[in-house]
Amino acid sequence: MNWRIALTALFFVLVFYAPAYAGKDTACHPPYQPTNIIKLVLNYSATLDYIADAPEQCQKPFQRDVTKLVQSTWLFSQGCKDVTFEDFDKAEQKRNEKSASKQGS
Repeated sequence: MNWRIALTALFFVLVFYAPAYAGKDTACHPPYQPTNIIKLVLNYSATLDYIADAPEQCQKPFQRDVTKLVQSTWLFSQGCKDVTFEDFDKAEQKRNEKSASKQGS
């Protein structure tokens, strides 16, 4: 008899709560895995778009990895690195402006 109650309770939990989680897509889909600087150079605009538009739980780790990649490369001069970081900051500022306008609406 107890197993019927437990099975019924499990059924109701799955029926009523599972659809709430099914609609949320928490998978991240970055434009590439930031493992080398050549990928960043070839996908520069996609990188900036992802920083500006991706879900925050995806954007933050991606931006951190890309920033470390740029900091550690010897292929970029310091001036080039500075411009790249400015572009990252502008993309993040664009992101913040979008979220502020959504909250204001």
